[in-house]
Amino acid sequence: MTMWKMSQKLKQIAISCFCLLVFASSLAAQSTDQNSPTPIRTNEISGVIKARDVGDSRITSHFYTFEGGQGDLFINIQTTNFSGDVDVFAVPGIRPLSKMVMYADAAVSETGRVIYLRKPETILLRIEGRTPGDEEATYRIKFAGGFIASRAQDNTPEAPKVSTESRSDIRVNSVGTIVDVVPKPTPTVKDESAAVSDALSADVERKADDGDVAQTAKKADAVIPDELGVKQEVVVTDTLAPKEKVETARQDKAVGARRRRSSTVRRNERRDAESPKEMDAKTVIDDVASKSERPKPIDPMSGIRLVIRFKNGGVIERPMTEVSKFTVERAVLTVISKDGTVGRYQMIEVSGITIE
Repeated sequence: MTMWKMSQKLKQIAISCFCLLVFASSLAAQSTDQNSPTPIRTNEISGVIKARDVGDSRITSHFYTFEGGQGDLFINIQTTNFSGDVDVFAVPGIRPLSKMVMYADAAVSETGRVIYLRKPETILLRIEGRTPGDEEATYRIKFAGGFIASRAQDNTPEAPKVSTESRSDIRVNSVGTIVDVVPKPTPTVKDESAAVSDALSADVERKADDGDVAQTAKKADAVIPDELGVKQEVVVTDTLAPKEKVETARQDKAVGARRRRSSTVRRNERRDAESPKEMDAKTVIDDVASKSERPKPIDPMSGIRLVIRFKNGGVIERPMTEVSKFTVERAVLTVISKDGTVGRYQMIEVSGITIE
């Protein structure tokens, strides 16, 4: 390889490194805080706006700052898949200087503005919009004319980092939609059953020393969870000798027999204490007393009369306790008594019917 070729190769490497540095500077973290915009050091910047989740209608805002000298300031904007606005303000006061509206209907949208500055100004650039689909949006802005690189310190706040790790069983996106359900970890049956077995063995040994092995066995059945699927065998040792065990069984049997005999004797004594005649007489007396003390029912119709007055001055009065019913049908008044008698009167002869 000749020296000329080596020099050309080194020149290409140097140009590539320079381009990478410029491109890396243009892809620096964009500020989303208007109070801390990203300072522009070169006459060209670019950025990316990521797509948001389905149902999230929020827009993304990027803020930049640079200096503008007196005269014409040229701004050229190229966007891809971007729908939004590019605003230019003068600081302080946030005085609007220009506004450019971009649409994502074309593959690449390009526009430009020429802004005349009467005096040097600090410029605030705001890119605000979103991507209409699932693909990310990009923008590239070039400056010329009265553009001056910003001398402000780079205090761009770091973008919030959202960790994908979640301690809960449900993961949601930015708008609260459930995107994933994490199943609960299944407990290891072997480890838990071993721990329960060790605790159970220690409890059995302690209770066996106190002579309460039976209660320990009952507690052991309640301690083992059903979901573990482990059957723990409990060995119950009998601390009584064969002769003592037989003697205890005999004593229990004798005590039960004595209790049964005493209850039977007491029941027979109560039954023999009252003869059949006394029981019958007592029953009759109780029935008579209950009947004599029982109040007689009061007829709600007692004291009420049916009064029929005729035009000739005649009057018929009957207690309602003796009247079954009275009706008027086809101009005839019919009165039916409880004893079966029926009285019929022409309504043209009746002057009035009252119940008093």
